[in-house]
Amino acid sequence: SSALFSKIISLIYCCAFIFAAGISVSRFELFVSTVMFPGAEISFFIALLLAASLFAVFRGIQAIGRSSAVILFAVGISTVFITLSVVKEFQYTNLLPVFMNGLAPLAESSFYSATRTMELVSIMIIAPEVTGRLRSGFIKWLIVFGAVAAVLFTCTDGILGEYGAKQLFQLYSLTLIAKFSIFERLADLITGSWVLCTLLKTAFYCLIAAKCIEPGFEKKPTKSVDFTL
Repeated sequence: SSALFSKIISLIYCCAFIFAAGISVSRFELFVSTVMFPGAEISFFIALLLAASLFAVFRGIQAIGRSSAVILFAVGISTVFITLSVVKEFQYTNLLPVFMNGLAPLAESSFYSATRTMELVSIMIIAPEVTGRLRSGFIKWLIVFGAVAAVLFTCTDGILGEYGAKQLFQLYSLTLIAKFSIFERLADLITGSWVLCTLLKTAFYCLIAAKCIEPGFEKKPTKSVDFTL
């Protein structure tokens, strides 16, 4: 029946977003346990992170959105400082031709990146709660995100070269060589921003997962029967 099919689809989408939230937390746990504090027990810290994310879910989409705007500003400032600090180390010889191995690897990488970007799917689910021009805002987001990612990846490859290709967390490796006046500890700054980003991203995915359940499992009002003549 259509009701059963709706429940199955709702469950699939819900599980997909919960899985995406789990990947986000797992990557952060890997970063902390292997780069920041190798061998340390961080289960309690991860539990606090999940509890804070759950609290943000109950605060609603507007609270997450406002918090994300503030964190975006902090991340943007950090990224600018990092770029300015390391741009003098840029070497064009570290860059490889885009189509050096043909078109197939580039297409495969692009497809893989698109399919693992759950934000694209979440926009369709959250669209009814978005005010303003959703289409133009989405297009602007894609353009800005693509431009920023292109600049960061180009700087990373041009500065770190083959060393960067072997690193799991290239941006953090970039911050380790950054020197900018009083901001010599940019690694700590970017790590703090990453904690907040992981918190909000996990909360957002969990919130979307909950919204995926609502259409398939919402209680439909029973039809009332009028016995009056």
